[in-house]
Amino acid sequence: MQEEDTFKSIAMIRQILISTILLLGLSVSSQVTYEYCGSYADNSNIVPFDRAYNYNYWQGIYSFSEFNSTIGNISAISFYNGSADAVDDVKMIEVYVKVSQTSTFSISEWDVSTWTKVYAGELKEMESQGWKEIIFDSPIQIIPGDNLYIGIKQGYQASDGQLVGFAAYSIATNQSQYSNSNTEFNSNLSSIDVKPYLKVEFEGFHANAGDDIYSPDGVEVILGGNPAVVGINEDLLFSWSPSDGLNDNEIGNPSLTVLENNTYTLTLTDESSNTSSSSTNIYVATLNQNFYTNKNTRFYLEHGSVVSFYDDGYTGSYNNAEHYYVHFIPEGINNRITVSFDAFSLSDGEWLKVYSGNSISQNSLLDTYTVYNEPIEFFSDDPTGSIIFEFYSDGESTSSGWQANIEQQEIVACNEYFADASSTYLGNGKDSDGAIFSINNIVDGAQFVTWQMRIESSIQWNDIPNSTQTMSVNQINTTTYYRAKFTNIHCLEDGYSNVLEFSTSNNYYVNDNSLENDVWSTAVGLNTNNGLSTSYPKDNISSIVGAYDLLPSDTIFVENGDYLDQILISGDDEGTTAGDIVIIGSGSTSTIVESNSELYLLYFFETSYIKIENIGFSASYTQKLVEVSSSDYVSISECKLSNTSTILDINGSSDVDISRNYLLSDNNANNIVDITESSSITIRQNWLQNGDVGIIVDGLCDNLHINRNFIANSNDGISYIQIEGQSVEIINNSLYCNDNCLVFGLSDGLSNTRLINNMLTTANSSGAYCVNIESGLADFYERHHNLYYIKDQDGDGSTVVVSRINGSDVSYGSYSSEGSYYSNPEYANTENGALLSSISYIGSPTQLTSDILGNYIAAGISTVGACIQYNQPNYTFGLLRKIVDGGYYLMKNNVLRIKYDEEYNILSGAYLNYELYHFNNTGMQLFASSTGTGPNPIIDYGTNYVTMTFGFGSLGIINGFYMLKVWNDKEEYWYLRVKVNYMYAQMFSI
Repeated sequence: MQEEDTFKSIAMIRQILISTILLLGLSVSSQVTYEYCGSYADNSNIVPFDRAYNYNYWQGIYSFSEFNSTIGNISAISFYNGSADAVDDVKMIEVYVKVSQTSTFSISEWDVSTWTKVYAGELKEMESQGWKEIIFDSPIQIIPGDNLYIGIKQGYQASDGQLVGFAAYSIATNQSQYSNSNTEFNSNLSSIDVKPYLKVEFEGFHANAGDDIYSPDGVEVILGGNPAVVGINEDLLFSWSPSDGLNDNEIGNPSLTVLENNTYTLTLTDESSNTSSSSTNIYVATLNQNFYTNKNTRFYLEHGSVVSFYDDGYTGSYNNAEHYYVHFIPEGINNRITVSFDAFSLSDGEWLKVYSGNSISQNSLLDTYTVYNEPIEFFSDDPTGSIIFEFYSDGESTSSGWQANIEQQEIVACNEYFADASSTYLGNGKDSDGAIFSINNIVDGAQFVTWQMRIESSIQWNDIPNSTQTMSVNQINTTTYYRAKFTNIHCLEDGYSNVLEFSTSNNYYVNDNSLENDVWSTAVGLNTNNGLSTSYPKDNISSIVGAYDLLPSDTIFVENGDYLDQILISGDDEGTTAGDIVIIGSGSTSTIVESNSELYLLYFFETSYIKIENIGFSASYTQKLVEVSSSDYVSISECKLSNTSTILDINGSSDVDISRNYLLSDNNANNIVDITESSSITIRQNWLQNGDVGIIVDGLCDNLHINRNFIANSNDGISYIQIEGQSVEIINNSLYCNDNCLVFGLSDGLSNTRLINNMLTTANSSGAYCVNIESGLADFYERHHNLYYIKDQDGDGSTVVVSRINGSDVSYGSYSSEGSYYSNPEYANTENGALLSSISYIGSPTQLTSDILGNYIAAGISTVGACIQYNQPNYTFGLLRKIVDGGYYLMKNNVLRIKYDEEYNILSGAYLNYELYHFNNTGMQLFASSTGTGPNPIIDYGTNYVTMTFGFGSLGIINGFYMLKVWNDKEEYWYLRVKVNYMYAQMFSI
């Protein structure tokens, strides 16, 4: 396998923790064993049914110790029927199972909503004595410390005598309870201290080859997990393949001197020739050089080293159409990779993703950096200390890329992790599960103090009294976070472990019929699977939605693949402010959901708090691809949506966020987005293409935000049938239209509309305009810094209509903050007359707004507008940065306001340290300063909102640019560029 393919395979699939291996029967065809557990002998006549009451509910707990410490997959249970009564078959049987480290029930009613249903049917031959077997639809996995919960429900059936020795509530142990009603347990039926004696069927042993190993050349490593065998470990033969380089290929943990990349497979064989196999990969990491530009490569950093990391263009521009990975690995344990950037520049639509650790997944993603989100500095928060970079360039444009400093640092430091916290089990808190927390790898000088906890709705950490380094928690019924607190002889401040999360949410999994390039799943999807683990995914999203009532913070992972589906999400499945329901795919081009329905593919109806991410939705003849109806707080992001009819319909809904999607219409006769009678709708950073109208709004729609979108190849860009709502924003959009860019049916609502910093380009065919206001007298509440391009139909370069109000032609170019151009932009010579997304430079530079460096903004080049203009109210506080960008804060009324986060413990009543420099014709001169004394503001630990007032004119500050420097007692520095313009209050950021 090539290096690139090997790297992607490992990054996307192979990082499986040992705890997960304990749960999965990988490539196993092992022996079956039986364990007996319960109160009485096998002929005790104690059964989980009571036929005298027509129906019954019973549930019990069998502790892990009763299984003789067996580990494996439970595939069936049996109970012994010793009754001599002649009874019919027991019908309408449902069996539910759950594993938990909690050993008591905490509820007094039948509640198996989060258990797994493993059987539904009837029990035959109940008139005869003997073992009655119930075979599970899918195995239940069990690991050390798990107790087995079993719940059995018998639906209504006419009474036919009572089975002798019905299992009853055990007062002494609280490990069995029953009722003839699903609303009350501990009923007045006579009880005895027993529960049914069960025969439990286990699958036996599993091989564990251990995690993948990354090591420099020539280092000796140990293969195999700890332990190398999970489950039964008797009379097994060990065999590693290949055997090259191993000191012994017939033991569980052989040693190997790393010389080359390779894959080693451990195979276990028992006396009956049953086998189990597991593999691990060995990777040779490159030793560090002075700098790195290699693609799809791992680099091993020696202790204490600092190197430079560039894009593939080194000191020039990076290449077009690139998609590659670079992986940095630190030497030894208790080390991590830290990254700081000296330069960063990408083109629009391109990104650099950073993952913490040795795997690529949504959980390990630190951040995505773009032209709008530039990196400064960060570090790996993964125990391995590793960092992975993933770079993508779209093939349309390039930029100068980046230069970063890659450094290996010891984790041992004040205010950092002093130990690794881990848990043997993190369960579903809705079931009042428990966990055992422990501490590993305590750094030198650190002393354990206590465990702390906080619940999801709080930011306050609270000490847990009498806690020890290994601690058990039970009956957790809300998402809770835990960390261990330490002191360290090397530090004045307390330190902590990493944070452990006890989540109340469920994960669900969907996969197609293939494992190729899969990210999460270890098995193909089947409708008969329960969808609750990576081993048993369902085959489409609607199967999950139909089988379960989704709850806040539940997540559906939709695997790489193609799916035929029709999805309805209604009030039975909704999140809350405590957490969204998330449906996430592996990528909008790798997870593809299609529909053959004539109505819709994805329909939200009377639901709330739903997020859809990283999925491609496509249909050829649905009326509406996605409809959001009477729903709130729905978010769709990073998706590709294509349809021959309407792509997205939002009606009667509120707080809907449509961001960073590609919406493609295959039919120029239909609208792309329809919004009707809705409020608080955000359409942001999307690409809309090929529709009749890009966005159409009708009816009372309040609080609309249409920002930073690119709309191309539509006849009209944005169309308002009527404007009745309050607070409408159309800001920073680029519209390339064959007809009107903006159409307003009535202008009466324009007094609530802000039109700012947009680029509007039209072919001006058949009397179309950049802005067409069909009737009414009102004008915009706010309109400035827009650029209007219109085709010169007459060819004389003048008197071309830019917009029309009430039949009168109006040129917005007369405003100093607006620009109108009546030249001939280039248009693509395509059949549908589509406009190019990149328009040639038009007009004189003197007509354009310049940035703070004096550079003119070339009109029509950027797809996000000519410049970015923000409305800065009087109370705006400037944000300090460690690296100054091209923007600046505008000082109003000689008052400078900043937001300063003091992260270092300071004395009470301390003053802000600052220096303010003035840019003038002699350079940068110190204008004002203060180092810890008055009269500058007093600051406290935490967030400070600081206000400083300066006089104006000969006795104080004057117009021009300034640089503010702020620092703390640790000599950490922050900066803010400031512009003083006493006459004009506007803010520009390029």
